[in-house]
Amino acid sequence: IKQDIASQIWKNKNADERYIHGIIDGISIPFSGVPNFCLTKSPDEIITVQDIFNNLIAMYELIKTHGNITSAFLAQNYRSHKHKQEGNRRHLAVWIKWKIINKKLGCEYVFDNPLNMESGKVFDNLSECLLELGFDLSGEFNIDSIKHILDESIRVYSQ
Repeated sequence: IKQDIASQIWKNKNADERYIHGIIDGISIPFSGVPNFCLTKSPDEIITVQDIFNNLIAMYELIKTHGNITSAFLAQNYRSHKHKQEGNRRHLAVWIKWKIINKKLGCEYVFDNPLNMESGKVFDNLSECLLELGFDLSGEFNIDSIKHILDESIRVYSQ
């Protein structure tokens, strides 16, 4: 399947309306979520404000030189404090099969079935495992409350 996804990646083309117009202090700023320019230098190379302006490139020019994109992947984000998952139907390139291992929450990373699993199904799988362990995501859930039930198969990185 060949698709032209450069505009979707670089310019947010076909984005949901709420991502096109940003809201600041309750005021909608038209097209503020659509990038017009890209800074093409590393932050280490920027010394002055003029360096920023000198190294901005228009998005339509960037697409001409960096438009050969073969794949783009989205993450699965769950906001526990809002009880909301972003992108419930996203097809995941790599996903996690959640399971109970010795009465702890464990996981298996699935690398060999790209783009055949929707993020909503992965979330449902996680919810079912947590519920079986006595944790309900629909209530007052705090991520810290499950740290003691994580199997070693789950990689945890401290802050």
